[in-house]
Amino acid sequence: MSAATLDGSEIVDAPEPKRRGRPPNFPVDAAEPSSEVDLPESVPLDTERPKKRRGRPPKSERNLDGVKQLLFTTHMVLSRIASCPELAIDDAEASMFATSLATLADHYKIRLEGKSGAVVGFIYTLGIIYGPRAIAISIRLRNERKKPNDEPDQTA
Repeated sequence: MSAATLDGSEIVDAPEPKRRGRPPNFPVDAAEPSSEVDLPESVPLDTERPKKRRGRPPKSERNLDGVKQLLFTTHMVLSRIASCPELAIDDAEASMFATSLATLADHYKIRLEGKSGAVVGFIYTLGIIYGPRAIAISIRLRNERKKPNDEPDQTA
């Protein structure tokens, strides 16, 4: 198809670009490889290979020792800061808490392993180390502000 211009010359349309993929009405059977092809014996024919799944293998045991220790230490520190020994938990309670936390994380697809678990552990360790120091500094500064300065002698 062509069009004419004002001076009478013809404008030729550009050819249609080649289309990618299968041509329309292409038979589906033609896309599958033929079983009559001679392959060398070194090429494996195991076409029913299972797909490799990402993540940890199903039914593998998790190591919850780090989570258990984190929960145990958190409760120990909180009980000391709050002067409330009832907040402290024992090792069995920490294990139950860690197991239930892992189950909850599975249901909500929360992952605290690898890098994210290391970051959470690092931040928590910083809090354990510097938290009591910050509290002690705050208490000391508050007491210094309350302490009366050198009061003038009233004996005169």
